[in-house]
Amino acid sequence: MSKKDPIDANVEKMIAESKKQFLDRTISKKKVNGNSGSSNILFIGGLALLIVFGLIFSGFFSNPVTNLQTPLDSSTPNIPTLSKTYTLEIAIFREASCSCCHLYMQYLETNGVKVQDNVVPNRNDLFKQMGIGRNYQSCHTVKVNGYFSEGHIPLPSLEKFLNSTSDLSGITLPGMPAGSPGMSGQKNSVWEIFGFKNGQITGVVDKI
Repeated sequence: MSKKDPIDANVEKMIAESKKQFLDRTISKKKVNGNSGSSNILFIGGLALLIVFGLIFSGFFSNPVTNLQTPLDSSTPNIPTLSKTYTLEIAIFREASCSCCHLYMQYLETNGVKVQDNVVPNRNDLFKQMGIGRNYQSCHTVKVNGYFSEGHIPLPSLEKFLNSTSDLSGITLPGMPAGSPGMSGQKNSVWEIFGFKNGQITGVVDKI
């Protein structure tokens, strides 16, 4: 067998070394790329989990329909526009410090009611006329067609009372219930509207 030429042998050795170096670089790049890809996947996956858990704990998925329809700001007052226009003329009496009375007035005016605004130092004389105790009082008093209406009473209930043949002096929705006209928050209880006459509460005249 003839011996290989030394030059050929060197060439073959150089080719072999080049192949080895190429293979080593290729494997090294795959490892780096593989590790980088895994790191990116892990990072993105972790971020996604954090977002999902955050939404769950915030209550977003508890009632998705409600969350889409309800303003995020719970301080937004409830001033609904009703399907009917009311042609009432009322006088409202309130203290200057009241922060929700003007929102109830806005509710009335939005639905066609003409409002005469009366800012008074206090309503003690009105309470004496109505004869209702503190537990049945609210933040403003309305006079309409010779009757009293105390508090954030919805217009349908007020109209129902005015159209009745009752001999009551007026009606009251005590306190400032969440979600009532001009008030912020969500309705969380049944609203009971009481009638009164001659300084006496006569009972519940409407429930909402």
